[in-house]
Amino acid sequence: MKAKILIILFCCSCSVCFAQETIKQDSIKNKRNIVQHNLFIELFGSSMLVYNITYDCSFALTEKHKIAIAAGVGFFPSLLTMDLIYGGSLQLNYLYLLGEKNHYFEIGTGITFAEFFHERGVESAEWRRDPYWVVPVRIGYRYQSSDGGFFWKIATVPLFGQRLPLEIGSRLTFIPVPGVAMGYTFKNKKHYKKEGENTLTLRD
Repeated sequence: MKAKILIILFCCSCSVCFAQETIKQDSIKNKRNIVQHNLFIELFGSSMLVYNITYDCSFALTEKHKIAIAAGVGFFPSLLTMDLIYGGSLQLNYLYLLGEKNHYFEIGTGITFAEFFHERGVESAEWRRDPYWVVPVRIGYRYQSSDGGFFWKIATVPLFGQRLPLEIGSRLTFIPVPGVAMGYTFKNKKHYKKEGENTLTLRD
């Protein structure tokens, strides 16, 4: 099981690395947006739960190519059934972005740890702990303005792990999950002042 998950992570990492190796050394015109910070709420997606709150930091490699690192927490509220269920998750993702201006295709992977707590019966004190490790593979679209402001993205996020509804072989299972996110891209306070034809320096 662990070997298969490692193979999935390795293949996704190789695809991202290959994409980075093929990037040409073009210039970055808007240098104040080399690094951008995003905060958003996502329904489903990488967390495996109902929603997650995620911080995302993207780094421009060139005008058309970026990488992003995202970390978030998810929460699964109690269901009004005989088995009360609560859940929480932590996730870390590495993404590759391809596009220009405000529109990007994104692909990436990561790791998610989710844990559910089950209470059998409303008046029961018996709880069962149910942990999951899953590997999300994200393929989707992202709108991220170079001037900051409204941020949103949509993706399909198949989750690979153990004891999920759909089987691959005898032990590895997966579940296809949609992801819809909305949030905010913070504006950079730093500005660049041109002091020569080919020279750019940073000032406050």
